Amino acid sequence: MKSYLTLQYRMLNRHLQEAGLQPWVGYPLFLLAFIGLSEYLFQKTSFAAYFFLLFALSIISDPFSPAIFIRNFSFTTHNSRWNFTIPTPFSKHPFEFAVGFRKTFLAWLFAYFLTIMAISVGNFNLGVFSWLYCS
Repeated sequence: MKSYLTLQYRMLNRHLQEAGLQPWVGYPLFLLAFIGLSEYLFQKTSFAAYFFLLFALSIISDPFSPAIFIRNFSFTTHNSRWNFTIPTPFSKHPFEFAVGFRKTFLAWLFAYFLTIMAISVGNFNLGVFSWLYCS
């Protein structure tokens, strides 16, 4: 688990640096944006706690979460002198995340549009429907 979190930390730092933002600037900037947007959401609607709950649940259901990474699958190269094993989160038949994302991309955009409309008009049921549509 520690190696997975270290890998995620390094990848996030690299993404920030590729975007032209130093990590020591990016992390506080993200924290301030999160706090500001949270305050705005709590002022705009009384259902903000439910949106945070749904957001947390959507993060937990991520197919590349550490819970799936803990499973002991491995990829072994057979055509070399060294028996080299790289742990991966995939089983024998890998989950095609990229294909599934490409097929449902417009559905996700529509669901997020419905969520934004639900917040702007104050219709909680429309927001619940859009989140159920995503999952």
